[in-house]
Amino acid sequence: MASGGKLLMDWELVYPVVPNLAFHAGCTIGNNFYIHGGIEKKDGKIPTNRFYCLDSSMTWNEITSPTCPSLSHHAAKTWQWFSSSRSPDNKQFTYSEYTQATSSRSGHTANVAASTLFIIGGRDNELLEYKSSFKSVVTDKGATEKFIEVAQKLKPLDKYPSGRKNHVTVTGQGALLIHGGETFDGKSKEPVGDMFILTAKPIKMYKVGTTDINREGHVCGTVDGKIILHGGVGKGNLVYGDTHILTFHI
Repeated sequence: MASGGKLLMDWELVYPVVPNLAFHAGCTIGNNFYIHGGIEKKDGKIPTNRFYCLDSSMTWNEITSPTCPSLSHHAAKTWQWFSSSRSPDNKQFTYSEYTQATSSRSGHTANVAASTLFIIGGRDNELLEYKSSFKSVVTDKGATEKFIEVAQKLKPLDKYPSGRKNHVTVTGQGALLIHGGETFDGKSKEPVGDMFILTAKPIKMYKVGTTDINREGHVCGTVDGKIILHGGVGKGNLVYGDTHILTFHI
């Protein structure tokens, strides 16, 4: 806890209303953060094809495309080409099975930090699972370099928190930020606002605190040195459209 009762890091509202979306996908390309799809009300059965871009001035712009698919509970990732040849119309990719020695999960996250793949949540037990020998890539070091500094001011947890799903995880320099989600223990009838840091070397978890932003099915990304949170299901089990940035008090 920082001086004055503030958390060492917390969410600050920067844009109150854009699109009300949950279980949508988000990814960063350059200095822009893109969101796509999702549902517009809790337990909605019909996904949307809405598509938006947040630029470095914290301005949202809607992108329209007649061929944009309607999807929810999906993912968006940035791919790199290592040759000059690109074929954007080729939608076929080859997947190979890495290992079967992992637990079954749904609504989990998977991030690489310090050459270790961390699989978090998605079941009522075994909150954390990890695999070694992966390549770490931090796309925006300026936004995430303070995770370790925050952890150094906290006491590590003696045991991991209860299982959760539909949270968000952000990769940092040797650490991960975990926020929100729906817990399996039944203690909360709404999404939670818990925020944790998981360090990779050594593997330890720290609780930053409980924020006022209770969310599940939200998205997180980085834009121009800022960590962005958008949307999700929150208080009252409503779908929100607000945008927050992570601020540090250390």
